[in-house]
Amino acid sequence: AGSEIGAHSKIGDYSKIGDASTIGARSEIGARSKIGAGSKIGAGSEIGAGSKIGARYNLPTQPLWFHGVKYPIGYHSPGMVASGCIKNPIGWWEENIVRCAEEHGYSSDEIKEYEWRVKALADWMKVWGVYDAPITKAEA
Repeated sequence: AGSEIGAHSKIGDYSKIGDASTIGARSEIGARSKIGAGSKIGAGSEIGAGSKIGARYNLPTQPLWFHGVKYPIGYHSPGMVASGCIKNPIGWWEENIVRCAEEHGYSSDEIKEYEWRVKALADWMKVWGVYDAPITKAEA
């Protein structure tokens, strides 16, 4: 009761959305997911199938994206960052950004730029509480 689901959002079969929750426009909630009461899920968010989001959980409403010199890089979902066609946990990016950029032909200045962007994303994700991915049923 009292929940709001934004336009063009998709909620998977057998999912449960708690009372007084808000799901932003263009969001996707996977099948068999559970969103706790009073949660706020920002526009364009993706919650994987079978995920559990605790009560009063807040996902950022304005995800952070940078338009880099070669590819955009930014927040994809809790714990995840995407750039071009690569989507990995933020910890992977922190450990592998230099190697990944070198493999894709980035100059030393471009590598420095992307290193800074990954650090900024990690800091931003920590502030918003989305640095770690939510625990899914398979992980529990």
